[in-house]
Amino acid sequence: MNNFTSVTQTARQTSAKKQFYSTVYKDNGEGVKEDCIDKIVHKFYRVDYFRSREKGGTGLGLAICKDIVENHEGFIRAENLPDKGLWY
Repeated sequence: MNNFTSVTQTARQTSAKKQFYSTVYKDNGEGVKEDCIDKIVHKFYRVDYFRSREKGGTGLGLAICKDIVENHEGFIRAENLPDKGLWY
């Protein structure tokens, strides 16, 4: 993934028993159409089939991450950045 520009990770105590962990990935790619944002965590989903076949990938990366995060009572969300790219 050559288009990542930054990764931020934080951990904070949100209650006496649980901690909240946050990892933010920002890239400088083309972004994702708004109607596709929720689909990027589905297994085998690729926003642009032809482009992703050229660069490789199976559409499993974010789906695996989503399963891991949800098994730890968390969530994944993604949004387009104002200028260019995506953060999740």
